[in-house]
Amino acid sequence: MPYNDFLDFYYDGWIETLDWLAQPDVDIIDVGHYSPASKADEVTLRAYLVDLHRQVLDLVRAGQSWNQLYRNIRFSEEVKRWIAFDTMRTLNIMGMYRWVSNHRRGEW
Repeated sequence: MPYNDFLDFYYDGWIETLDWLAQPDVDIIDVGHYSPASKADEVTLRAYLVDLHRQVLDLVRAGQSWNQLYRNIRFSEEVKRWIAFDTMRTLNIMGMYRWVSNHRRGEW
C-alpha cells in the first residue's frame, strides 16, 4: 500500500516513473517502504493509483464533498489484502483528493 497521504507527490510523474520501472530487466526493486517489489508489483501499484485517481476525479466532478467521497471509494479484494491497507487507505484517498482538487479541470 502506498505510504501515507502522498504529501508533495506529482501524480503524472509517479505514473511515468512506474511506466519506466516496467521497462528494465530487473527482478527486485527497492521501493523504500515495506519489502522489495517485483516488476509485477509495480504494475499492480500503477493500476491501483490510476483507479484511485479515476474514482476520486469522478466523485469530485459529481460534486461530492470529502465527507461523502471517502466513503464511496471502492477497493479490489486484492488491494484490501495489501500490507497496511487498513492504516493507509483513508490517507491514500485524502492525498489523491488533495491532488485532484488542486489539479482537476472541468469537463467541457
